[in-house]
Amino acid sequence: AAPPSARPLGARDGPKAQRPLPAPTRPGGKAAAARPRAVLDRRRRDSDEEEEDSDGEEEEDWRKELRSLTGYDPTRFRDDKDDRSMVADYRTIQAEERRSSRLGREADRQAEEEEMRRAREKAERKRQLKAK
Repeated sequence: AAPPSARPLGARDGPKAQRPLPAPTRPGGKAAAARPRAVLDRRRRDSDEEEEDSDGEEEEDWRKELRSLTGYDPTRFRDDKDDRSMVADYRTIQAEERRSSRLGREADRQAEEEEMRRAREKAERKRQLKAK
């Protein structure tokens, strides 16, 4: 016999080496070949059709319920123009970029001022507590 390192992985010597592999099993221990393929296919197809039917009804139900709760009416937005046809030249894009940058800097400045104000108020409260 060949040394263990020279044998292919899983190869054995002796009578068990020739034993065939067991048939694949299904949950519950039943062999996969126990039922004809046509029966399995028909059952699978029937269950798929049932799922499709129930999915369509359930989908409409939850959409209808959600729309009634939120007041959303999809027909209101049906006539909105398509945005893909919008065209902007370089100058317009650059103007929007400058405007956006200016607004961003202003928002950052306001946030920093608010943070400084809160820090001053916190320090003032702390000083008042120590004075008591």
